[in-house]
Amino acid sequence: MLLDPCKKEDCGLLAVDKEGKIYPAYIISISETDFLKDPVGNWYSDTMKVIRAWTSIYVYRLNHESFDEARKIQIRLIKWHMDNIERSVKKGQRIPYPSFFQIVNFMRGYSRYALATRSYVAFYVPSSDLTGTARYTMEKVRSNLIRAIYILEGQSATFPNPDNLNY
Repeated sequence: MLLDPCKKEDCGLLAVDKEGKIYPAYIISISETDFLKDPVGNWYSDTMKVIRAWTSIYVYRLNHESFDEARKIQIRLIKWHMDNIERSVKKGQRIPYPSFFQIVNFMRGYSRYALATRSYVAFYVPSSDLTGTARYTMEKVRSNLIRAIYILEGQSATFPNPDNLNY
């Protein structure tokens, strides 16, 4: 019934919001066609993922105040690095390697708050004052950071190069 923190697919059932709270990442959504093919199997499978996530959050006390505060600090740090990248992009400068690779390091599985970092990157939206090429570049930065997650998990062979993002 509980999520196994050693299973990649179980870890993917959790996400972190900007306040550091953990919640189920899996949203129950199924098409009518799929539901009609196997109503009991599909409903049970999707619902069980959410139930297992909420149960694990409660039993493991993942939303304890001290954990939330630590995740909030991590999110502020990641936001600072993303803002640093945005400032450089806005000025037409190169993407700062230290910020890009620090975010990648925080996403590694052994990193203490990898889930908070991955959630921030996954839900990142470039600031509204970015336009044109700068906005496109920040979207590329985000997609390359997400690609880095797959690479860190051993699902790809090439690591994203921030130099490829400058136009």
